[in-house]
Amino acid sequence: MFRRRRLKQKFVLPVSTTTEPKAKFKRGARCLSWTNLALGALIPLSIGIGTVVITLLQERIDNQRQSQERLLDDRRYHLERDQADQLHLQGVFKTYIQDTSSVLFKLNQSTRFQSERLNYASKEIRKIRVLRN
Repeated sequence: MFRRRRLKQKFVLPVSTTTEPKAKFKRGARCLSWTNLALGALIPLSIGIGTVVITLLQERIDNQRQSQERLLDDRRYHLERDQADQLHLQGVFKTYIQDTSSVLFKLNQSTRFQSERLNYASKEIRKIRVLRN
């Protein structure tokens, strides 16, 4: 009458403290998986880092080149300005010498000035006229 019911029980293997070869294999497979992932990411990562480094170096080189060009342009500008100033001063000096020579030649050849004051005044007027140009 009373029947015994059979309960389906799961079989549980005894837990041992030693690791089984399957567990070691799973752990090794997991480690191998992480290693493959890291190695797979290493190549794109190194390419990215290399690109950034090369870009920064090129930018620094371009900045140095631009500063050198700016310095050379400044030097060239100052040199040309100094040459123009020297040329202008040479022209002023040449005009002064010609005017002074013509005054002295006229003094010796034609008439004499009445006084030294007039002579000095005429020279000063010519100097001022030459320097104004």
